[in-house]
Amino acid sequence: MLTTTLLTVLLLSAAQTEEACKSCWNATCADLKEVGLPACKATAKRPKQPATSSCEPGKVKNADTQGRCCWPGQAWSTTKGKCVGEPECSPGFSRDGAGCVAAVACPAGATWNGKSCEAKVSCPAGTSWSGTSCAPDAPAGDGKRAGQTKAEPKTGLTWVWMPSGSFHYGCEPQDTQCDSDEKPGQRRSVEGFWMMQTETTVAAYTACAGAGVCPADQLQGDNPQKACNGPNGRSDHPMNCVSWDAAGAFCRFVGGRLPSAVEWEYAAKSGSSRIYPWGDDAVTGRRANFCDANCPSALSAAAIEFWQKNGWITFGEDDGWAGTAPVGSFPRGDTPWGLKDMAGNVWELTSSAYGSSKKEARGGSWSYTPGGLRAGYRDKLGPGGRLAFFGFRCAQ
Repeated sequence: MLTTTLLTVLLLSAAQTEEACKSCWNATCADLKEVGLPACKATAKRPKQPATSSCEPGKVKNADTQGRCCWPGQAWSTTKGKCVGEPECSPGFSRDGAGCVAAVACPAGATWNGKSCEAKVSCPAGTSWSGTSCAPDAPAGDGKRAGQTKAEPKTGLTWVWMPSGSFHYGCEPQDTQCDSDEKPGQRRSVEGFWMMQTETTVAAYTACAGAGVCPADQLQGDNPQKACNGPNGRSDHPMNCVSWDAAGAFCRFVGGRLPSAVEWEYAAKSGSSRIYPWGDDAVTGRRANFCDANCPSALSAAAIEFWQKNGWITFGEDDGWAGTAPVGSFPRGDTPWGLKDMAGNVWELTSSAYGSSKKEARGGSWSYTPGGLRAGYRDKLGPGGRLAFFGFRCAQ
């Protein structure tokens, strides 16, 4: 049994350690343990922060970040190799998950520098501003610029130009999640083509059905699944629960075709090396529609049990939608060349075969995991399949 004197000494020692920890300006005891730092010494005031010219706007370097660029209020975790803690967003920025994003919507060609919208972006030689980023100029002979648009008159949808070029097809060197059917990556060349800016909407498909070209039964059903958009009148949502043949009929209606898998991936990567359509940054509910905390509301009870068993529900994210979202709802996930929803919402059918009897699909869906939203990830669907997870967009 501890003597009274020894117990008193231990309690006083613990109290002093706790008090010293509380007096630190940069973290609580729990924070220090989380980032793997030793117990801090008491300090009367916050040290002066060094210059942050080498960090992107809003981020800082200080004693906590150990020379890395983190958002104010965060610390660098040596064990996790990243910034951790609750960010205190700088003026002009708002909270976005574990980080901050510019709260000010700057006009095209301008970016938020932490204080104001900077003047028009000066792009490197050989590239031009596409409205969202510096994109490669079209090679001689294309006669069009990457991201150039034109209207599709029958449906009101928009075509976007994908210039000729070559790219790394399949598993990217920096991607650690690649499946075997993505390996090995290889260099592929693509001729310039037009790609629909968004997934085909229910409204656009209805116009095709009204013209007698697309099968109208794809819009109907005696007992339609609650996640099928056609029978439920969600006109600005992607046309899902649609067969491969019906998708092809629509593309012919607008003077196009389903893209090949190579064309789809080239467009999703904007002809460069990137894991996701927007780059290499991780998937969040601000960038794409995937199976998050809302997803179970659009699934059957049996599906929910199966999804949970396989770990396909990301409960810590909220993209705002249970099933599909209206097309173009996630501008932070746009590609540099101006395509929308190339990750999430619905799997997109291609013209490429996957095995002997199925067609390849790309892009992930509202019912799938963030890993399935990678530009190189592949899925498949039988020609007659009609599922709420699958839709399409056309090429020309």
